[in-house]
Amino acid sequence: MPTPLRLLSLEDSESDLQLILLELQEAGFEPQWERVQNERDFVERLDQNLDIILADYSLPQFDALKALRLRNERGLDVPFIIVSGSIGEDTAVAAMQEGAADYVLKDRLGRLGQAVKRALEQKGLKVAARRAERELREVSEFNRQIIACAQEGIIVLDRDLRYTVWNAYMEGISGLRADQVLGKQPWEVFSFVPEEVVRSSFESALLGEAVTLPDQYAPSAPQGRNAWVSRKISPMRDASNQIVGIVCSVHDITERKRAEQTHQESEARMRIVTDNARVGLVMVNQERRYIFANATYSEVLGLPASEILGRRVHDILPEMYEEQIRPRLDRAFAGERVAYELQQPAQGGDRYYAVTYEPRRAGESVSHVVVVIVDITERKQM
Repeated sequence: MPTPLRLLSLEDSESDLQLILLELQEAGFEPQWERVQNERDFVERLDQNLDIILADYSLPQFDALKALRLRNERGLDVPFIIVSGSIGEDTAVAAMQEGAADYVLKDRLGRLGQAVKRALEQKGLKVAARRAERELREVSEFNRQIIACAQEGIIVLDRDLRYTVWNAYMEGISGLRADQVLGKQPWEVFSFVPEEVVRSSFESALLGEAVTLPDQYAPSAPQGRNAWVSRKISPMRDASNQIVGIVCSVHDITERKRAEQTHQESEARMRIVTDNARVGLVMVNQERRYIFANATYSEVLGLPASEILGRRVHDILPEMYEEQIRPRLDRAFAGERVAYELQQPAQGGDRYYAVTYEPRRAGESVSHVVVVIVDITERKQM
């Protein structure tokens, strides 16, 4: 199948152009061409999307060397070949110095196809080399900035599990300078880290597996700070995709741990209060699942909280859900406070409850509904 070739021809002879196109077709190209004969038209059609420029050396008002310099001034990487009836050696040298890919005499057009192929191959090699060089610079700079400026710990170990990188963040959190750590193994630096655990996790990374380690409380040297940290280790590969070591990222999660502890303590206090209240309390999320149920509610249903939490309301109360509960939950999740009385058959006579659905918002939408259930049987029987 012919190879498409986007061609700009600087040529004043129609017959010479037809011979050039014929040679290109015989060489396996399918030229998509435009012909220009002066500087203005040439400049208007200069475009990085061109594949090749073929230029007669001398035209009445223009010449190939000037065209070549105009291409260079615009920074275009389009191969430029001079195709001329005659060209002196000094002129040819000057053209090559200006960046011409080749020159072909019109009485030897049989060389043109190979000259074009060679020019395109050279362009491809230059483009690939520049891309690889640019990518290498970008990666190197990216890695340098990450290691130097990252607000997280970055550690690199070699295949012998010896530290080779210990960034500034790690110095701050651990209180240990890089020169106190580099070249050593983790259990030599941190006595609280079991060697067998480290070897097991790190050897998995050396086999190609990314591993998230359990959260660790890390007591520091005097100059550092005690902290809870999360750690993830991944294999480090070289350019040939061989695993040459391990990269470990370390995050200080102390504040998160403190917040979790505060939340747990708050929940425990709330549980003490709500479990001792003679009021049923539940919370239901947007999926209509229970996310909280106190002891009184569990007692009313005759189910432990463990069998209620996480389940959908219609699974726990299927007989009441469609007619009594779902319409009111829908109104509550639409933002409306809903209150009603409920009569429930029970041993020893009916029980009466005052039920309130209180919507709770997170931003613009209702995230969950708090349901308060008060037994008003005695008041009803008075």
